[in-house]
Amino acid sequence: MFRYLVLGLLRCGSARHGYALMKEYRERAGIQVSTGNFYRELARLVAEGLVQTASRSPGTDPRRAPYEITPAGVAAFDTWLHEPLGPLIAAQDDGLSARAVFLADVASDAVAGVLDRWQEELWLKGKM
Repeated sequence: MFRYLVLGLLRCGSARHGYALMKEYRERAGIQVSTGNFYRELARLVAEGLVQTASRSPGTDPRRAPYEITPAGVAAFDTWLHEPLGPLIAAQDDGLSARAVFLADVASDAVAGVLDRWQEELWLKGKM
């Protein structure tokens, strides 16, 4: 699920370097991730063609490579956001909590559909 959270951060903004993404992840999700794990995931996403490095702005630190999401990455994130929630585990590790981090960034015409689907799925889980 971590990969989709990284894709969501890039889906909702401009190109950013890895450390800025990691800080935003920590602020939005409330979870500390090691720098190594974060950069390994970025490398995997680049290798899979879901993320790419962007051109650097003049005068920026050459050690900081900005990343941006590709069209394939946008499609992968959007598919994940709209698929069934799956099992609910710990509050910070389940599909609902992870998707809720990005709900404010979803197009307003799609929010009602996402919330309705979540409500129905949670109601069915409660009945089981």
